[in-house]
Amino acid sequence: MAGEYIMNAKKIVALFMCMLMLTLIPVVAGSTDKPTNDPRTTDTGFTIIRGFITKPQLTSGGHSITFRCIYIHYMSKGIGYKEIGTLHMFQKLTVENNFDGYIGNHFIMARISGDLDI
Repeated sequence: MAGEYIMNAKKIVALFMCMLMLTLIPVVAGSTDKPTNDPRTTDTGFTIIRGFITKPQLTSGGHSITFRCIYIHYMSKGIGYKEIGTLHMFQKLTVENNFDGYIGNHFIMARISGDLDI
C-alpha cells in the first residue's frame, strides 16, 4: 500500500515539474534577444505639445530636451487611438531633440514623433 502512494506522489511531482518547465519557455526564449541601442523609433503617430514650461536643458549629449511643465496641453494621435491630456505642477518631461516647432524659455509649441513618455 505504501508503495502505491509513493508512485502516485511521484506522478504528481512529475506533473508539476512539467507544468513548471512549460511556464519557463517564454522566459528562456526572451532572454536570447539582444537589446539594441538604435535611436530610431518605430512608433507610429505623433504628439502635439503646447504650453508653458521652465527653462529647457539638453540631456543625453544633446539627443533629448528636459524641462518642467508649468502647464502643458498635449494630444497624442496614432493608429486607432487619440489621447488628450494636461501636465502641470512642475512635472518633469523629457522629449527627443528631433521635433518640429519651437521649444524656448517658458514656452513650447512642438510636434513630436510617437508618444510621450510620462
